[in-house]
Amino acid sequence: MNDAKEVLVPVVYVGKKPQAFDNMARTGKVWKGAGDVQYVRADQARILMRFPDQWAMAEGSGAIPDAAADVGADPSQKPAEHMTKDELIALARARYGKKLDRRLSVRTMIDQMQDWEENGAIPDAAADVAVVE
Repeated sequence: MNDAKEVLVPVVYVGKKPQAFDNMARTGKVWKGAGDVQYVRADQARILMRFPDQWAMAEGSGAIPDAAADVGADPSQKPAEHMTKDELIALARARYGKKLDRRLSVRTMIDQMQDWEENGAIPDAAADVAVVE
């Protein structure tokens, strides 16, 4: 998911709670205590960075990509969080050559594609994510 509209950046939770849910940038992400890293879109990271007592850029991640990089991007491209199931299924097929199970939730589909992007692998069969080849 590294096109101009969908640059993911690592954000670490630095707060004191045992679990933190992002209700500011609307990522739907949950950090499992201090030090946990989640990947969010650059625009979402900018919002989270307004709260330095809760979130910070993960060490070694550099700066948040400039919003100007989005200028001139294909307007038909939209963030995965705003796609329908059909659009996500088509994206998974085009980008990874994989077919997502339509019965999955949109959030699970997005998480699955993020996992493919980050790890370059499909989770094992024991995982609760269904992938249909």
